[in-house]
Amino acid sequence: MKVINLSYGKIIVLQDDIAEVIINQGVVMDEEMIDHYHNLLRSKLKAPFFLIINKKNAYTYNFLAQRNLATIKEIAAMAVIAYSQRTSMTTDMLDKLPRKETWNLRIFSDREEALKWILFEKDKLKNCDN
Repeated sequence: MKVINLSYGKIIVLQDDIAEVIINQGVVMDEEMIDHYHNLLRSKLKAPFFLIINKKNAYTYNFLAQRNLATIKEIAAMAVIAYSQRTSMTTDMLDKLPRKETWNLRIFSDREEALKWILFEKDKLKNCDN
């Protein structure tokens, strides 16, 4: 397991194509951070890749960041761990924003369940390729 520390959070590489993302408390993500994040994912993970977004901290996105978030085609699935109803609702609202790439996203309240689903999605994609 490799941890990549960033000024705005960290990315924990769980497998060559699975990472857990934790954004720091109080961060306001902007489009430059999103671009950096996307480029880092592309350089450190094997595509297609799978993400666990651990929302244990409270943070926000500016408008352009919201529009550009997770718009890269290499992301196969995202499991979001939401520890409150508010976080779950805001994640659902982000999911509904119009964008070119539709998200394969599920919201969980438990990390283990999120990881199980990510592994299921990875297996499903692998079996579709065969």
